[in-house]
Amino acid sequence: MHRANMTIILLVASLYLPIVKSSGDELFQGREAYSKWTTENQGNYNRLSILSSSSDEQTAEVVVLRWSIIENQDDHRQDEIHLAIVVQATGWVGFGIGENGGMKGSDMFIFQASGGDLIDAYATALERPRVDQQQDWSLVRSIVADGLLIVEVTRLLDTGDSMDWPLTKDSQPFMPGTKIVAAWGDTEQMTYHGANQRLAAELRLFGAAHAVSQESLFKEEMDREAEGSIVMRANNILIPHKKTTFYLHHCYTASDLTRTQNLPANKTLHLIGIEWLIDREQVHHVILSQSTEDIISSCDMSNAPSSTLYVWSRANKFVLFPPGIGMVLTGNDAMAPKSFGLQNHYENPGKVKGVRDSTGARLYYTSKLRETTAGVIDLGDPKVMLRPKPVGNGLQSHRFSCPGTCTSNHLSSNAGVTVFVELLHMHTHGLSMHNIQKRDGKEVRRGSVEYYDFNQGGHSVKQEPFQVLPGDTFETVCNSSSSFWSGSEPRNVHLSASLLSCNRHICGLFFSIRYR
Repeated sequence: MHRANMTIILLVASLYLPIVKSSGDELFQGREAYSKWTTENQGNYNRLSILSSSSDEQTAEVVVLRWSIIENQDDHRQDEIHLAIVVQATGWVGFGIGENGGMKGSDMFIFQASGGDLIDAYATALERPRVDQQQDWSLVRSIVADGLLIVEVTRLLDTGDSMDWPLTKDSQPFMPGTKIVAAWGDTEQMTYHGANQRLAAELRLFGAAHAVSQESLFKEEMDREAEGSIVMRANNILIPHKKTTFYLHHCYTASDLTRTQNLPANKTLHLIGIEWLIDREQVHHVILSQSTEDIISSCDMSNAPSSTLYVWSRANKFVLFPPGIGMVLTGNDAMAPKSFGLQNHYENPGKVKGVRDSTGARLYYTSKLRETTAGVIDLGDPKVMLRPKPVGNGLQSHRFSCPGTCTSNHLSSNAGVTVFVELLHMHTHGLSMHNIQKRDGKEVRRGSVEYYDFNQGGHSVKQEPFQVLPGDTFETVCNSSSSFWSGSEPRNVHLSASLLSCNRHICGLFFSIRYR
């Protein structure tokens, strides 16, 4: 989906996350029209997800999604998705697929019951969607009865339309799922939906028959594989209300964690999962870092462990490593981590008073070492070395290069490494970001976010694992639009690509890699 000229009309600026129900759709079974439709048509769909617009059971509205991925064997027919959506409304419903789990940059259909109209549309900003010149969604049937609106549609997985997102495989738990949005209402024409008639979720369209939440997958894996866990987190700190941006550092040595949390000593451990313990909405991102030094002179930006262990932004809550892959947490080897850092970055633009926070992470480990060891590569400007330099007003583009000598010097094997996660991160004024990989001077792949949304906080590129070979080069491009305060400090812009960042104008990117 490509960027278009746009006039931005802000409608919503909040992050909203639904609850993925684990049980069936019995909530609607008492309604005759729904029961009849289910009986007659559920055989057309082999996947189900029950979603809620809010965690507040008193005000939440439930949405039922059923779908099937039709992979046609006939060379003359392309693969399709058949999808049904059921909402508590009588007027209209919209369903979209996006990059970041929000309206901005989403590709959608809108159905209006009064005229039976199905409209293929898209949104490049928080504004009224625009009609797509190429109409790719097809209406199968619609039902309005018993206070419900049921709409069944089909679409090609890859329409070839530049304003549509192709639907690609997402079944592996370490990969990002497919971000979807939905909204609905009782008016004849689509209008602003309100806080309780919308939702955003991450689904695995190619996954199991009954959608299982990422939390359930993570808990099951940790119960089965983990031998223990440690926690690194803030301790009820007060978030300043006089600053819009605030960084807090905590430091730990492995011996500290052995003494206080029974982390096994003198034993190599693999990190196999991370549960992010995010306490407040003011938390923008969290960085876990490591060092081979076992003495920390001062726990601050300059002296805290600085080698990236992993990163959280608002894009996810759990890190689940692929089967057979772990990251060295501690060990006797000289290169094993001996100390750790936790950096919490807070944004309090509303300058809310009295907010206390205990954000951090729980790290799960095992002594049963996995076959392959993982690590993290930082690209772009994750350490915010651009900080002292002026970045300019208006539309700006910043480029950061990783030359072939970098990958040649650090990748000893001709087989290179495999990247299984790519996280792009920017701040308020970030517009789009690209991470371009070249080999022998030719582009071989590109990880992109074309419609960056600060309120969603981060972007994990949905893609199959890919190879990085010695001699490969990378160029990280961060595009932004910013203005300055009347003083010397720029407004809060963060551009990032590596599996991370750019500060106030920050550009960082983080790769999770498996390397041996």
